[in-house]
Amino acid sequence: MAKKSKKSKKSRSTVTVDFTGVEVGSGGFVKPGAYLCKVEEGSIDQGAESNEDYIRWVFKVSKGKYKGKTLYYNTSLQPQALWKLRGMLEALEVEVPDDL
Repeated sequence: MAKKSKKSKKSRSTVTVDFTGVEVGSGGFVKPGAYLCKVEEGSIDQGAESNEDYIRWVFKVSKGKYKGKTLYYNTSLQPQALWKLRGMLEALEVEVPDDL
């Protein structure tokens, strides 16, 4: 379980984590890079602490060394974070209007 430092959230720079009994998942990791992926799922969820909506994306790598691996990504629906959602949609080649 992660333990919070005594400092405030804004000034916190370290976290202590106990990995006792935790094994590396059999799925492994995907190294940073560009991969052809298929959107497997997109759902609107609510942050447990913030109670704010976000889109939870699930992708499956379609080709190459990591074919079949699952990738996860979140995009907030907060006004100050819509740049991230717009970038995601444009990467998916979805035409994004400036307004509706």
